[in-house]
Amino acid sequence: MHFEVPKSKSLREFGGEYLMIVISIATALALEHLVQTQHHKQLAQEAAERMQVELRSTLTEVDQVVAHNKAQIDIANALREDVLKDIEAKVPELKAMQKFHDAAKGTFTVSLHIPSYKHEAWDVAVANQSASWLKPAELQRYSSAYGAIHDSQQLSSVGMNFAGGPEMLKTLSDLEMHSATPRDVYYLLKRLVFSYEQINGSLADLREKLVKAVPPAEAVKS
Repeated sequence: MHFEVPKSKSLREFGGEYLMIVISIATALALEHLVQTQHHKQLAQEAAERMQVELRSTLTEVDQVVAHNKAQIDIANALREDVLKDIEAKVPELKAMQKFHDAAKGTFTVSLHIPSYKHEAWDVAVANQSASWLKPAELQRYSSAYGAIHDSQQLSSVGMNFAGGPEMLKTLSDLEMHSATPRDVYYLLKRLVFSYEQINGSLADLREKLVKAVPPAEAVKS
């Protein structure tokens, strides 16, 4: 910023020139503030658009994962109920296991799905401070949605752990070697159903927050 030193000799002339300098400085600062404000609004709008795209993608993925897990729950529950009936009826183990292998052929797989939990757009908005230039209501919606993504990711990990990694692999190996018992299979199916349900439960809460964050016209309806 540049200004000239007043050259007036009278106090009145000096006052007039001083006032012009003050007005010039104030105008320059106001224009600079206006330009920065417009720039911040533009960055905030771009950040919001990126987050909307990311959240819509996550919402779509959540619906796909929930549908997949529900289908797996139905298959596992049907098999579990048949195995339980054989156990309660004291059907010989070899016969019960043969029935299970016949029923499970082509249908039974361990296929626990979780979303990818994208949050890159939010991370960028926080890093370049464009998130702070969003309107308070917008910021609240997006922060709530991405907070729910983080929470759901943690809960999904817990749900995956309920499947019992090493023990599950042992039972699956025993099934391949035809040495698993009906009780082994029942426990495996029970754990899997519980894991699917835990994951889908966390995704139901996440979906609710995502629908609130994404504009209603763009949200995927149940």
